[in-house]
Amino acid sequence: MKVDNQKLPLLFSRLTWPSGMVRERACTAIADLLVDSQWAEIVHRHLICWIKEQMLESLVGIGLLIYLRARLLDSNLRISAVEELLSALHRPSVLSWMLINELAPSRVHSPNWTALNSGSAPGDFEPAPFFIRYSRNFLPSKYTDLAERIEETRDIPFIRQWAFEWHKILERIGKKPSLGPMDFTGMENSDHYVVIDFELSEVYRSAYLRALAWAIMLGVLSETDAQFLAIIACPIDLGLWRLKPTSRPAWWPTPHEPEGKIDTVPAQIGRQIELLWDKQRAERDDWIIGGASGRVHEGATIYDLEIFGFFQICLGALAPNPEELADWYRRRKNLQYVPWSLHFRGGVDPVSPQTMSRNFGDWSVLPAVSLFMPYTTPRWQYWRIYRGVWLPSPFLCSKRLTFQCSDEALIIRDGEEIIGKWNDWTDGLREKVSADLNPSTGQYLLLQREKVEAFASETKSVFCWICRLAGHHREYDYQPYKHFADHRLYGTTSIVIRH
Repeated sequence: MKVDNQKLPLLFSRLTWPSGMVRERACTAIADLLVDSQWAEIVHRHLICWIKEQMLESLVGIGLLIYLRARLLDSNLRISAVEELLSALHRPSVLSWMLINELAPSRVHSPNWTALNSGSAPGDFEPAPFFIRYSRNFLPSKYTDLAERIEETRDIPFIRQWAFEWHKILERIGKKPSLGPMDFTGMENSDHYVVIDFELSEVYRSAYLRALAWAIMLGVLSETDAQFLAIIACPIDLGLWRLKPTSRPAWWPTPHEPEGKIDTVPAQIGRQIELLWDKQRAERDDWIIGGASGRVHEGATIYDLEIFGFFQICLGALAPNPEELADWYRRRKNLQYVPWSLHFRGGVDPVSPQTMSRNFGDWSVLPAVSLFMPYTTPRWQYWRIYRGVWLPSPFLCSKRLTFQCSDEALIIRDGEEIIGKWNDWTDGLREKVSADLNPSTGQYLLLQREKVEAFASETKSVFCWICRLAGHHREYDYQPYKHFADHRLYGTTSIVIRH
């Protein structure tokens, strides 16, 4: 790899660029150099100096993420100078401690938590009105939600301490809070940045990490609990960072823009879905589409398609309203799992189908796929937050559902047997999204055909799809979108099978 040594400072400056996607690309570019023998030593030295210079705890974490990205690029990479790296952490935190432990497990002891915070706020300290009013503007709301939950469950003035740490950081770096940077985020009803962090965002984030260290120092939070609460400050999930988005699959519907005034896109998509369903039933390959969602057309009207697989048992003549069935499917809660620190990886014990079934009219239905969201907040891959990650519902497992990211797919197993593969695509991805729409990306889950058919045979059910085609239209860019949706069922039966 050819890189001009004089341009390294320019590349490193992108680590603090407001755009999260620019930061991620800068991290990856620097990590590429770290695994290049020609540049490894030079870049390592530059990175150590950069980490030393950071005045904010959250930015130190970004520097450490570069080493972890390099490890993903080259699993044989060894970070030999751990002590040198530790000495460079002038602003350590709960997060940097977690990241260092990822790099060198069992070689790093717990830090001195007293040194990682400013001590308890004085009795006469009052949080600045700016801090309270704009915490949800400069950070995702989840930070304030977690802070409120800590106060409720631990009976400590956590938000007050967070505000105190925020105040002390601003004093230390000689800054005054301002709403000025928010003008660059974009208009609510037009194109706007999804992931954008300003210096004040990092002040809020670093103060949150310091408040967690304060709670550990008091003995109110255990180190384990604090780590769980700190992962929100990591802008990328280490497991999902490994997984490379693919191109849009060839089977995904591709309608063309109508030639006349009549919008023929929904009809085109409907025909293509019907052909896709028939082809899936006729071709007896090992995998079937369990679920998918994504942008399906960009034009005068923007269309998004969702496909949800489910098992149906017909108990009588009364068929349900497809829209009601789709709404239930989409609004179900995320399934919980045993997490694996900063990696989207975990496991779920088998569950009884009855715990997930629901009756609609004279149908008993079971969702074949379920939404699993990472406990981290992978903001640098924001499209994965919007679309979510879908896995087989755990009643399909006879042993234990486990999942782990590889370079090519999220692999889902029942014991040792692979029963699902999840991927996403980013063909239309941009730094900005339009108004309240999902990004121009997509995702899909393939299920092992044998597992699906065995479950259907055992329960005397049929595997089906419900498809929701959502349209978004507006006359002018400054207007909010008008939304509408069409719902269709594929593969259902009206035959009553007695059990």
